[in-house]
Amino acid sequence: MNSLLILALSVLFAIVIVWIYRTKRRTSTMSQNELMARTKSETNMFILDVRSPREYSSGHIPGAANINHTELSNHLEKLREYEDKDVVVYCERGVRAQMAQKILKTAGFSNVYHLKGDMTNWRRRRLPTETGDREAS
Repeated sequence: MNSLLILALSVLFAIVIVWIYRTKRRTSTMSQNELMARTKSETNMFILDVRSPREYSSGHIPGAANINHTELSNHLEKLREYEDKDVVVYCERGVRAQMAQKILKTAGFSNVYHLKGDMTNWRRRRLPTETGDREAS
């Protein structure tokens, strides 16, 4: 009886650990303050704007590259150089960035973060933006 109870508790513990790990991986976020601080001091990061090219060229986070979320799966090979870097994705309000985050994690990218507040909050806070085009290389 004790062996069965220990086995059941062990299985339950393992399920809880896996659930916590998956939940954490799905909801990895980065604050706008953290992104601002890290862009000033780190190069081990890639910022990806997954909005349309028109939205991107009208104003984006400095240094961000642009790949529309609908095209992301077609560009995974050229993004492989960033596979082990911190990849920060954003869109206008969050839905497209969440889809992009899932695509990248499924493709094996280890550190993918969704920017909290996305571009809407970035502009609201009057943080720096730049205009023009820059596709991911």
